[in-house]
Amino acid sequence: MSSNSPKPEDALYLLSFLDVVDRLDILLLEIRHLQQNIIHSLRAPALYLPLRYEEPYLFGQDWHETVTHSKDSTDDIRLLKDWIIRYPTPDLAMRFYNTQNEKENSEYIREEENVEKSEIKARVHHIVGMIWAGDNWARQQRRQYHALYALQILKQQIMRDKLALSRSALQARLTKEGVNRGSLDKSAFMILRQGVLHHIARYVSILKNHKQQMAESIEFGIDRNPAPSTVRRRDLGIFMDFLANRSNDIQRDILHLLTHFDQPEDMNKHTMLLFHGWSHDERVSNVQMFDKVNQLFNETHVGEKKRKQQHVGYVNTSFWTPDRPDLQPIIANPIAKTIINNVFQELDDVALSDHSDDFTGLLVKIKRELSEWAAQHSEIQAFREKSTHFIREIASDFLAASVKGTSYLYALYLLRIGDGLENQLDVGGTVKLDMVEALEQGTAPFDEQIAWYLRLRLTASWVRASNKAEEVSELDEMLINGVETVTQNLLDFLIDHKQQNRISTGVVWIELCNSLVTIISKSSVTKKTSKWRYERGRDYWFEGCKKEGKKQFPRSTRRLNIRLQNFLFRELLVQKRVANKPLGRYQEHQLEEAFNELYPLEIEAVPIPNAPGNFLRHPKHLFRHMYDIPYQSSLLRSIDMLHHALNPKALFYEMHWDVELGRGLFALALEFYAREIESPEHRLSLCINQVVFLYFSLSQKSGKGNMPLANILENWVRGSGYERDFNKKVFLRDSYMRLCDRIDDISATKINTVFSEIRKHESHNMRKLEQLAGRKLQRLLDILLDLTKDNMLDEKTDVLLTALIQFLSIRRNPKQHARGQAKAGFYNEMLHAFGDISPDKKKEFQTVNKGALLDCFLPKRMYSVMIHRHSITNYYPVPDPMGRTLQQKLKSPFENRNGQLLADILQKKPWENKDIQHKGCLVHADAAFKTKSWVTLGRFSAISKTSVRLPCKCPLPRFLSDVQREQHVYKEAFPPHFNRREITLPLQILGQSNDHDNVFALLSLSLQRRSMRLDILYRLLRAISDSHPHLKSAALEMHIEHMHSQGIKLEAFLTDGWGDILFFLSVDKNTTLRKKHIDGVFDYQEAIFEDFMVDRTEILFTPQCLDQVSDSDDYDVSLELRIMEDRWLEKSISQHEQHCKKLMTAAGKAHSIESVSMNKLPGRSDYIMRFKGKTGAIGVYSDLIRWLDGEYAEDRDEINIMRTLDHIETCIEKVVITDE
Repeated sequence: MSSNSPKPEDALYLLSFLDVVDRLDILLLEIRHLQQNIIHSLRAPALYLPLRYEEPYLFGQDWHETVTHSKDSTDDIRLLKDWIIRYPTPDLAMRFYNTQNEKENSEYIREEENVEKSEIKARVHHIVGMIWAGDNWARQQRRQYHALYALQILKQQIMRDKLALSRSALQARLTKEGVNRGSLDKSAFMILRQGVLHHIARYVSILKNHKQQMAESIEFGIDRNPAPSTVRRRDLGIFMDFLANRSNDIQRDILHLLTHFDQPEDMNKHTMLLFHGWSHDERVSNVQMFDKVNQLFNETHVGEKKRKQQHVGYVNTSFWTPDRPDLQPIIANPIAKTIINNVFQELDDVALSDHSDDFTGLLVKIKRELSEWAAQHSEIQAFREKSTHFIREIASDFLAASVKGTSYLYALYLLRIGDGLENQLDVGGTVKLDMVEALEQGTAPFDEQIAWYLRLRLTASWVRASNKAEEVSELDEMLINGVETVTQNLLDFLIDHKQQNRISTGVVWIELCNSLVTIISKSSVTKKTSKWRYERGRDYWFEGCKKEGKKQFPRSTRRLNIRLQNFLFRELLVQKRVANKPLGRYQEHQLEEAFNELYPLEIEAVPIPNAPGNFLRHPKHLFRHMYDIPYQSSLLRSIDMLHHALNPKALFYEMHWDVELGRGLFALALEFYAREIESPEHRLSLCINQVVFLYFSLSQKSGKGNMPLANILENWVRGSGYERDFNKKVFLRDSYMRLCDRIDDISATKINTVFSEIRKHESHNMRKLEQLAGRKLQRLLDILLDLTKDNMLDEKTDVLLTALIQFLSIRRNPKQHARGQAKAGFYNEMLHAFGDISPDKKKEFQTVNKGALLDCFLPKRMYSVMIHRHSITNYYPVPDPMGRTLQQKLKSPFENRNGQLLADILQKKPWENKDIQHKGCLVHADAAFKTKSWVTLGRFSAISKTSVRLPCKCPLPRFLSDVQREQHVYKEAFPPHFNRREITLPLQILGQSNDHDNVFALLSLSLQRRSMRLDILYRLLRAISDSHPHLKSAALEMHIEHMHSQGIKLEAFLTDGWGDILFFLSVDKNTTLRKKHIDGVFDYQEAIFEDFMVDRTEILFTPQCLDQVSDSDDYDVSLELRIMEDRWLEKSISQHEQHCKKLMTAAGKAHSIESVSMNKLPGRSDYIMRFKGKTGAIGVYSDLIRWLDGEYAEDRDEINIMRTLDHIETCIEKVVITDE
């Protein structure tokens, strides 16, 4: 370990603190997201103001002068009352509203508060009182307001715990600098941490109830499109897919490991169908559903063919799992328990006696040791009754740690250290954090909650013993030593601070644990596990190298490609080369020496597979596996923070805004990992479907010239000769070389069938079968290349086939047929695109640094990008029970009127006005968060993107308003709105986008499989850079090249939401947007939709496109309207239609349009308006929106009618067929 590295326990104490802060922040973000959805449903935008007011206080921005001077919980309460504005109860709001005397109102709005806060409270009280007094909220909305009120109280309680935790961290000097007032032992801090986690479990349960209420409200309400998300604050599609797939992969790994332990029975028969999900809970759990029907059939029908019993397992992980990659390895624990229940029948004495393998022997020794100690020491007699449960827990820990390595120990530490010790803070059944100052006065025993100590010590011992010395890095040793030290320190602290009669009990537990550690370290099981892990690591050590390993492990166990590992490392260096981090003062050529000095890792030359003589400078043990990235990044980040000895101000900033816990690098690695582990089986199935369609299409066409082509393709699918009957028996009988020699005779469909037979019962032959499938795919590529080269196909068929060629050639180089070279080209080009590394930059770097090796240059700093999809609606035209006229009410300072927001955008045309263009059109660009936004036509009202560090703590969007409102929060204007959010990774495809580009369209697409995301992007990149003509003839590639020639820039975002890729299409700021650009977008959408890799697409245009299509007969413009709920004695719907007709007539005369129609719809929307004409569509559209919003209304009746409009959805429609 580097001499400058901090003590391992110091890093673990700091990470324990950051872990809980991150969980509290996630809760705050989830609560605020739910509150935004509720306010949108209530249609009372003034209720957003308390959320805006609290933003500077929730995440540490204004903490330095307040929290550092906070002495106890009394000071915390004072801060919370200043920081967080509670919503009023309905009774209080109505009393305020009905009281005209300002002196009487002072009872509700305190005079000593600052003006901004008092004005916000006055507005909120007035609006709530007016709506409640007028009975303008339905029963369901009243419940939602009560939920909004309760969530604000919950937020205050969370912030109280966060302040207490942060103050205690300063007192414990977790970053070496703290506050001089008082001191706190680090172990006492760990007990307080457990008290906070106890509170968090209750908070999560409360949040679950409110989310369910909101989800039911949406489920049983009128269907709206789009609808707000109620499950999480942002979409998490790719992460949930990853966890679901990993659950089944972990099951295979554990069963494979048990086979390595010489289990006498076939472990594959215990394979279950596993489903993964998360729940609003702190614990992981597992449920099994046994196939009782087939089991009963087999028992009662003796002599008949046995039916397969398909058992099903359900693994539920905690609330934090989707958000926290560093906690995800804990998923291996419930899966291991499920397997233990099946194989060892829950480890009862009878089941253990039936197994003679080494692993069972170890468990028997541990159980016997516990029994002997219990017989000799009365202090642990009670624990004997729980021994079976404990043995099951540590057996699951051992199997999980064998599969997940050190990352599992880290996750187990964060989740279980001090588990149950909140009882030390218990006063009358309530956990009080202030009791941490008086732990000696507590009477609760600690030895009844000792499982955490044993589990962590034994698991740490298992991890150390089950890894070969050369496979354990100094970073791993740092973690293992840190876990052991923190665990031991915590127990020693409890022994020292409890009653005398408890001291001897603590000593007994320590001696018992040391005895169990000795048993584990001497066990033959750890040696077999070490060998198994070593062989697994070498199984894919070099791609294409047959000298290393037996190729017997599933693809999911493979290490990350060394090029990807090195790119992640270089991205890590870029992140650490900033002013507040230790590497910030070093130049590029000094980074290697500085890194080796500061961190417990050493950079060395690592050979590149399939590139003899080439090396990468890379730390040997860094980022080898997906699950290594989060915990290694977290440890390295803790070293940064300890090196700088952060003062309170710096700590408050960094713990909120600069601790990603490995999320960003993990998200990038996941894109490559998901693609890399996918078996050729999936590509083979996809190609079979395409080829079957093609040969049927060719055989049905007239002309004999098509038959030879159809026969060639049919032969590839169905095979020929005796190998037409290819099956599992033939596959196992013949050698791989013999099968390759007869590859043309083997049926592709039969290979696909053998996959399902081999997967569960002959998994060690899976690699041989995958290689055979790869050879079959290579043969298809050869056939297709020959067909296109000889010009044997018509133009349409050639376009279809070349798309398949593109897909296949990503994995195989079309010229050299070398998979290793194709893989190298893919990784180099894709990583260069992510890192913005151009060939010129690479050449320049290598010229300056002549000793630099291949790819040893730094990429750009990568930021994740949060995409917000904003849906904006109207607010209720609330009648005033006090008798004031509606005109007076609209001018009231308490009314939050969105009025002309969208209309102003259209009138000012921000795409033409440089003064407001860079404010992001509808939503302000926020310099602190690098936000840029655009008004969109379609389901969503606006789209914005924000460069973020995870977890994103973006504020509420800022909508256009006058300068006076921008200066005062309480005057800010909000329309009712909600956001759909998703984290994305940016990738430049065409051109070089910048903040001044004119974005005019967005295209979302969803693929057949998420693992294809990088493949389709690689196809687009090669369409521009590749010199092979046959790779550009597919429809997708041709349109990309056409768009490139028109000057259209294409920026791609890999999303984790409902779709897979979101494209931003733009032109240079000096380029005039033309109709041809709009045509190009529709043509590109058609090409990409017809591609066999794509499922669905969606286009969103910006309003400036209306200018380009209004003069064309090729396009129509439509406006879908949704009407607000009618709860007042207002004009009937027929009068509403008459008024719209008057407006349409006036608009038609003003803008010389040919026709405007308005039709009633039976679905989610109520009306649709269509405009056609040579000129004036943009003017009509703008005027109608302004009129429909009530701006041009001449009397109260007209205002009442038009203010009932709820939502507007605009669409540019391309005319495809017409009878004219």
